[in-house]
Amino acid sequence: MKLNELNKNDIIQLYNMSVDITRRSGDTHQSRIASFLTLLSGLFAATIAGLIASKDWYDFILISIGPITIFYVSHIAHKAISGCYSVFLRNVIIQSKYEQILGLTVPNVDSDDQFYWLGESIIPKSQIDSRKKYSSSNDWYDYYMKNGSDQIIVKKLFIASKILSIVLFIACFFLMSCQVI
Repeated sequence: MKLNELNKNDIIQLYNMSVDITRRSGDTHQSRIASFLTLLSGLFAATIAGLIASKDWYDFILISIGPITIFYVSHIAHKAISGCYSVFLRNVIIQSKYEQILGLTVPNVDSDDQFYWLGESIIPKSQIDSRKKYSSSNDWYDYYMKNGSDQIIVKKLFIASKILSIVLFIACFFLMSCQVI
């Protein structure tokens, strides 16, 4: 069955499902970020506490597992969160297409005075304009996968975690060498 063969109620139901899936995929994305940040915070705290409490050189060898784990978790976190963001963007594309089919992106030209934003569509113009800048949904998707503010912030955050884990790893061996000497 083709989309144009569906009645308006069926399309509205599909649109509502799409909105719900988009919301849930966004929630999942945010939840994953929070989970990984919580895990990394705990690992950083445990590693630093271990460094402070260490007394013998061999303690530092055991503690060096912390920075290695932080580095590895940061690497996995970025990939997992990017995958989740990808699902979210794909759902936004589907939702956008339903909005277009339902006429939610078309300006309201009703002359009834009760509409104080006469001539505007239900979907905000800024949202529509952000879609129109791209010749296809693939171009829009590719741009936001690389340059979406969420992607940039998450990427920088996990790169910073990796750099800090390397600093902690070096600190472990520096402090171990101080204990041996």
